[in-house]
Amino acid sequence: MTWEQIGVLIAGIIGAVGSSGAIIVAITKWGGNILAEKMLKKQQLKYDKQFEEVKTKYQKEIEKYKNELDIDLEKNRSINTGMIYVTEKQFDIEIMLLQELTEKAFELEMQAKMLFPMYDDVPKDLKLQGELKNKRFTDYVNACNNFISILGKSRAFINNDIYNRYIEFYQICNKQCFFYKYVLFNGATLNHDEENQCYKRSEEIVSINLKACDLVKKYLNKLKIINGEK
Repeated sequence: MTWEQIGVLIAGIIGAVGSSGAIIVAITKWGGNILAEKMLKKQQLKYDKQFEEVKTKYQKEIEKYKNELDIDLEKNRSINTGMIYVTEKQFDIEIMLLQELTEKAFELEMQAKMLFPMYDDVPKDLKLQGELKNKRFTDYVNACNNFISILGKSRAFINNDIYNRYIEFYQICNKQCFFYKYVLFNGATLNHDEENQCYKRSEEIVSINLKACDLVKKYLNKLKIINGEK
């Protein structure tokens, strides 16, 4: 039986009972409201369940897209603020490499300075003098190899200005070593001007390394970690 047929039937009954029809109409309306409310609740539960399923399914995609938007936004901000925005993983890699670089650079600086010290208390025994000179050369070579190894490993990760400054530092250290080898292996003696140049170069080695450290500090002060990976 359709709702239209039910309505006709109810109207007929109402006509038959006369004034009692108003009561029947009220009861019928009340029953219909209850039925409609139950149907709405059932439908709402169905829609809520579907919504939660869709929300769960696309939650990861929404978060990923949000992170990508955040990264792009932070990069755009960096153009105006001078800050450098990196992920936490990138930050950890750069910190580790720069820390090792500054450590190895300091060791190389110390060994380069020992090649031509301003005041040298050498032993009088010629054999001991030779051993001391050979040890200084060996210590320098080891420090140089350690430094250039970490510099090469860092090339793809660290700031270009810092990398270029450390290349300059490496070159001037090797220039100092060239003169030392000239004296050590050839038995040559440096004239007064050449000695002064070596002493002056020792000061330049310290100065260039300090400039490199200053670049590292300024760079690290500009770094800001953002969430998300890209």
